[in-house]
Amino acid sequence: GAVQIFEAAEGYAVADDILGIRKITGDTALRVQKTEFSAEKLEERGFSDLLKKLLLFDEYYQIRLGGIKGETKSFITSEESQAGYREFFRILVENAGEPVLWHCVWGKDRTGIAAALLLSALGVDKETILNDYELTNVTFRDFLNIIESELRFYEANDDTVARILSIQGGVDRRNLEEALALIDSEYGGMEAYLHNQMGLTDADLEKLRAAYLE
Repeated sequence: GAVQIFEAAEGYAVADDILGIRKITGDTALRVQKTEFSAEKLEERGFSDLLKKLLLFDEYYQIRLGGIKGETKSFITSEESQAGYREFFRILVENAGEPVLWHCVWGKDRTGIAAALLLSALGVDKETILNDYELTNVTFRDFLNIIESELRFYEANDDTVARILSIQGGVDRRNLEEALALIDSEYGGMEAYLHNQMGLTDADLEKLRAAYLE
């Protein structure tokens, strides 16, 4: 059958930034130049296109969301995110047994939460879900090596390298652990979240399990 496609989008203004449309502001350039990168390297090469994109995402996460944990929390709690994931499950239920592709900008954060919710709906245990989430760090390894090489050229300190790598291509198991814990503490557990926030009925869950479990 036809492949159904679900794109997780949350109104990211930063999506345009990835294309290089918005430039690094003078304040941002000054901030990183003084605190996190070599002034000599910046003067030698200037801001490379890759570094600009890395810093735009870093600015988005640190200033607008208070870090990657703030974003992960918003995926669980915001009405916009919940509506998006309800649509995700609607597509799955209506096309049970058919191929479904879901993705976002990087394919790890919004996509990772979607995968965790789906695996939970299928009855997969939490440890397996967390291990599956961490596989991102394996599949993104070559991309992360490119990013780290660029940051090291600019003599970024270790904390900066770790922070930007976690945003750009890696995942931190603790972020998903906290997201799942939030579901338990604020929504009465995963089963209640799937029923009340995702709008899934017992019949929907049975249909998904019949279609996607061996």
